[in-house]
Amino acid sequence: LALSLDLQADYFDGTFGTRPNVQLKVCHYPAVEKRAPHAEVRGVGDDDTSRAMFGVGPHTDSGYLSLLLQDDVGGLQVQNGQGEWIDAPPIDGTIIVNLGEMLQLVTSGYFLATPHRVLNVERRHDDGGRFSMPFFWNPRLDFCVNRIELPNSLVWERPRPSAGSIGCTNSHAGGNKLHACYGENAFKSLARSHPQVMERHHQDLLVLPDGTIEEKNR
Repeated sequence: LALSLDLQADYFDGTFGTRPNVQLKVCHYPAVEKRAPHAEVRGVGDDDTSRAMFGVGPHTDSGYLSLLLQDDVGGLQVQNGQGEWIDAPPIDGTIIVNLGEMLQLVTSGYFLATPHRVLNVERRHDDGGRFSMPFFWNPRLDFCVNRIELPNSLVWERPRPSAGSIGCTNSHAGGNKLHACYGENAFKSLARSHPQVMERHHQDLLVLPDGTIEEKNR
């Protein structure tokens, strides 16, 4: 990534320190009896229609890079520059690479976070659902973005994004604020992905529609 930005190969080393926030997990998406048609889905909410449609709703990852190994079941989709959702089918010997929100911020939008989602798969005979293994390569939790002064040698293949659009993505029904400090941005992702955990352990906190977290009754 650093070399692709015409920077020194070790440019990002200081953002990791001795404790980069790396994570690895195995995900299982159980098959459903019947998936909701695309036309029935109005957004990504905690309702029966959305749960019938998505294993994971549209979102962008909070860090630098996500490397994904997936089985041959399918269901993963990514959003292209025209806003269209396209399949990311399994290809033998390859992994999926998604760019994250910290890269969007630190490169002033030269790299954009990859919107992606997982569609539920319908149950077939002896169907175990979908399995995937994502590896998240992220900076240290206390890292805060200092935007790179991009070299003039870089060629932009699309118009430069406005300053306002760099700090957000269109996921989560159109509202997803990107926080410059990675730990805060990662906590936003945790709060949205695991609302039951938040309710149990952080009853004093409120998650706003854009992902901002603040104290209740503030």
